[in-house]
Amino acid sequence: VSEVVNRRPFPFQAYVGRVIIKGNRYTHREAIERVLPFKTGETYTPQALSQGQDALYKLGPFARVSVVPTEEGEPERVRDILVAVSEANRIVVEPSVGVSWPEEGPRVGLRAQHRNLFGNGESLSLRASANWRWSGLLGDTKGVNEVAPAVDYNQIEQRVLLTYAQPTTFGFPVNGSVTASLLELERNRAFG
Repeated sequence: VSEVVNRRPFPFQAYVGRVIIKGNRYTHREAIERVLPFKTGETYTPQALSQGQDALYKLGPFARVSVVPTEEGEPERVRDILVAVSEANRIVVEPSVGVSWPEEGPRVGLRAQHRNLFGNGESLSLRASANWRWSGLLGDTKGVNEVAPAVDYNQIEQRVLLTYAQPTTFGFPVNGSVTASLLELERNRAFG
């Protein structure tokens, strides 16, 4: 979803007036202002509005963003800008199921993420997955008269990762993240 910005040239130079921000329930105003490429008193350009909208989407916590001048009539020397945002769900849980043939076997996973953790676009996610090797599911075939175990639990590979990510690092618009492996059990192969 995106807004189209009218790109007609102005016969005179216009300036950004007030920057009005609406719709941010959890996101701090300062976090929004930090990524906007325009400030009050700077030269107004439609390109800056488009860049601001893109920057807000990249910040992460918004499902919809609109950056438009408040008045659509005759161009004024000072243009107030309306920044309207709609925040996405902060907590996301995604299950996953898959199968790899012929060697690896079935896999289940779960990813839980808390977006916009402290109101600045940070996120914390936990990813857990388990992979049963085909040989572990079939058990040991010892003979026709002997019963093999249903599941060999030594053939289950497990992984749990915790990741913290932030859209700015030391005040610069550089994404940063740290991932910690909380649990990793592998069986004779690289986990992928």
